[in-house]
Amino acid sequence: MTSTHPAPETLLEYASGGLKTGARLVLGVHLKACEACRREVGRLEAFGGALLETQPEAALAPGALDRAMASLDRTEEPERMTLNDMATGFWTPIGPGAALKPLPRIADPGERLYLIRAEGGRGLPEHGHTGMERLVVIAGAFEDNRGRYGPGDLVERGPQDRHRPVACAGDTCLCLSATEGPVKLSGLARLAQMFLRI
Repeated sequence: MTSTHPAPETLLEYASGGLKTGARLVLGVHLKACEACRREVGRLEAFGGALLETQPEAALAPGALDRAMASLDRTEEPERMTLNDMATGFWTPIGPGAALKPLPRIADPGERLYLIRAEGGRGLPEHGHTGMERLVVIAGAFEDNRGRYGPGDLVERGPQDRHRPVACAGDTCLCLSATEGPVKLSGLARLAQMFLRI
């Protein structure tokens, strides 16, 4: 059972189609595990649909249908990919017992999407963010300065937040993270950041 959930504003963005592709995938993983958030998204979608029905009809702008169809084609591929598909290939080591797998083909421009893996007891470098981070735990668990997070839990961190996630002892922790811009590392880790482009 999930214990941390997205902010109400994030659920509204998801329901209205305003989230970028990577963030939408992160929320999708959480929604599969969280019945309460699924119900809330359904309620928001129903409200939005009812609101649209009260609006007068408007003519489409020239080329609107072509743009909509192209958008649907572009966003179908990530939905068909499984997490196993995403996890294949080269993982970039980011410390002892920790690695990440960038997923740039799936993320929208300006967004970064990663699978992050850490063995039990291993941590990521302390870092902050230049924009919003949305992260969902897929397997295992981790702790940071705000709590402990297990499968299905969704964590949101903004530019004002700094944390050092550490995988809990036992199983390997696997997470999916979508960020708006690069992370902010400090110390020697900042040098590695230039080469890893994270």
